[in-house]
Amino acid sequence: MGPDARKGRALRPLRNRAIDIDPNDAEAYNNRGFAYAELGEFTKAIADYDRAIDIDPDDAFAYYYRAFMHAALDNTSQAQADMRKYRELSGE
Repeated sequence: MGPDARKGRALRPLRNRAIDIDPNDAEAYNNRGFAYAELGEFTKAIADYDRAIDIDPDDAFAYYYRAFMHAALDNTSQAQADMRKYRELSGE
């Protein structure tokens, strides 16, 4: 396990606590999703990005990062759809 993964594992309780404090904080779900991604837990990361999008459907970066998780799991069509949505929301 590399240093980023160790750091992600160490910070996970803080990220969980942020969600416990405010379960409607899209950024908290994005942050925990990113930590899961660093640990290679792509399915858990997708679930957190899904929740972030449920809370804030205009969160371009949730679509962006979720696209990479889908790509890592060979969910090509979903990855492409998320990238299209990211570009639409971000203006890129």
